[in-house]
Amino acid sequence: MNISAFESISVTTAPHAAVQIAGQIREMIRSGELQPGSQHPAMEGLAGICGSTISMVQRALSALNQEGLLVRQRHSGTFVRGRAFIPR
Repeated sequence: MNISAFESISVTTAPHAAVQIAGQIREMIRSGELQPGSQHPAMEGLAGICGSTISMVQRALSALNQEGLLVRQRHSGTFVRGRAFIPR
């Protein structure tokens, strides 16, 4: 897991934190910075890196999961889904 890839995520306004986090992770997937199968840090760690709350990170990851970009595996973590399609 490459935690340094997530250090570029920043949140500027609290009400839109989940949207910002999801958008930045989406762009990291689209650009290839996050490869299919790569694991995300735990929500607590990602919240600390982003300077946000766990609930905002959870909302962001849930949105990306619903879009089909991430897959959550119980007791294993959250991963970038293989062959994720991201419209430009």
